[in-house]
Amino acid sequence: MVLAKPEPVLVAVGWNKPPYVIQQTQSGFELELVSAVLKQMGYEVKFVFVPYGRSFELLRRGNVDAAITMSDKIAMENVFLTDPYVAYQNVAVSLLEEELTIHDVDDLRPYSVLAFQNAQSLLGDKFFMMASNNPFYSEVPDQLRQVKMLFGQKVQVIVLDVNIFSYFSRQKSLSKQFRKVSIHPLFEINRYRVGFGKAVLRDQFNLVLAAYTQSPEYRKLQEKYSF
Repeated sequence: MVLAKPEPVLVAVGWNKPPYVIQQTQSGFELELVSAVLKQMGYEVKFVFVPYGRSFELLRRGNVDAAITMSDKIAMENVFLTDPYVAYQNVAVSLLEEELTIHDVDDLRPYSVLAFQNAQSLLGDKFFMMASNNPFYSEVPDQLRQVKMLFGQKVQVIVLDVNIFSYFSRQKSLSKQFRKVSIHPLFEINRYRVGFGKAVLRDQFNLVLAAYTQSPEYRKLQEKYSF
């Protein structure tokens, strides 16, 4: 008896974003979680790595079956979003020696701010207004560059997920530049979802996800990435 090969599912993934997405090894918390759920659904997972904003468009056009790290704050037609599967805790980070006073999003207005790509659309109305009226605000897709720019004193504040900052700040390549920082918890937790082109896949994913997050395998994954 010859077993049928699992049907492939193409999943669009944004650029490298350790510890959530590690492109070189196709690992990371998000990739391993989504892969585990889809495999339990009976599918073979094939990741397609694209710039973050492109994954939405590929899914909308039907070039892929799914896309990860999707927010329900960005409306898209014909895209079926799952229950949240991962949470990001974005923060503002400044150098301790700068002694910047940052207690609120509005306090970022006088400073040069480098945020992750699409932050202006994802971090709420107050952040949108701050970014729109700050001539020293910019965004980049490369989050290692954010940390390098902060440590190199090229910008005063960076905005990114606290786990991503911790991951990059521990890299050997930054050991000579490492500086003590202040973490400013200005933002609510952002919960992300998988987007599917078919409602039936979304519904299947939700069922398997609910069971998977109660399993020993999920707890091991959390421990692996210190979540």
